[in-house]
Amino acid sequence: MRGVCGKRKDGDALNCPLNAPASGPDPALATALAQTCPSLWAQQGAEQGRYCCTAEQVNNIATSVSDEEGGVMRACQHAP
Repeated sequence: MRGVCGKRKDGDALNCPLNAPASGPDPALATALAQTCPSLWAQQGAEQGRYCCTAEQVNNIATSVSDEEGGVMRACQHAP
């Protein structure tokens, strides 16, 4: 999955199916991952890592889960 293609009936983002290898991060994705999921960013190799998501998807995760419950960090552990 890479990118957002629309919205589901419940209003959540609908991710685009994509059968392609993960790629290096563009500047927007690098910033989003480093700010939202710093442990995942470091673990995956930062700028040298390969990712199968976009900055928009990372930002959607960040806004849809509660920081108070540690939701963002749990979501990051299951990301690309």
